[in-house]
Amino acid sequence: MNRCGFILILTALTLLAAGCCSPMQKMLAQSPGWEQSAQRMASRASSHASGLVKEPFPDLNNSIHAEIWNALLKKGKIGAGFGSISDYYGFYLVTVSTGWNEGWLSSFYNPTNHFVLEGSEYLALSFYGGDKTATQTNVVALVQHLLAVSGDEAFVVNDSDDIPHAVYSKDNPGLSFHDLLSSSGITIRPPSFVKKNEDANQGGYSQYSVFVYMPLGGRLYRYEVRYWHGRIDEVRRFLIDADIGDCSYIM
Repeated sequence: MNRCGFILILTALTLLAAGCCSPMQKMLAQSPGWEQSAQRMASRASSHASGLVKEPFPDLNNSIHAEIWNALLKKGKIGAGFGSISDYYGFYLVTVSTGWNEGWLSSFYNPTNHFVLEGSEYLALSFYGGDKTATQTNVVALVQHLLAVSGDEAFVVNDSDDIPHAVYSKDNPGLSFHDLLSSSGITIRPPSFVKKNEDANQGGYSQYSVFVYMPLGGRLYRYEVRYWHGRIDEVRRFLIDADIGDCSYIM
């Protein structure tokens, strides 16, 4: 066989092999080092105190991962094709990279009927299987599970000192970070329960307020966990302010 014939055969075999690649393999091949990126996403997500165990996604040797990957692809929710996955009370919570600006996209997958659902905090509350009795411990655990939907780092804070602010302290020696926040009308406190008239004609409920900090953008949120007759009924999130503490930003 001459050299030209060998090259033609090799080219044909290469094209044939490429044609046999699955959509998953083709997409992941566009992101060299995706395994390391998925591992970082899983490790970052596991920093949540929810107790959920997140693993890199996908595992090419796991048939369930392949099933979920293809389902996400059909729904246009696969992003760059890699990220993290965890079991969430009978559902799978999957967070994938969007492939640009370190963005992320979360979805719930129902293994029973193979549905792909939006990865929202509303559905995270609906699927939550923990104790919904109105106690401080339970409400913090609930909020931590809702935070697991986010691909960004986030954690519950009980006072201003829980927010990283090393840069502020370095630039302003002797000045109180607590006083800085107070001057802007921001007061952070541990989860506090407010008992109200739950049988009022309009919107009767009691509530817990839980403060959450997200380093990306330095965002501070107040989660208002509403109870009715001692059970969780609804959760609302309010943005308090941004650019607080040691912020990080997408470049």
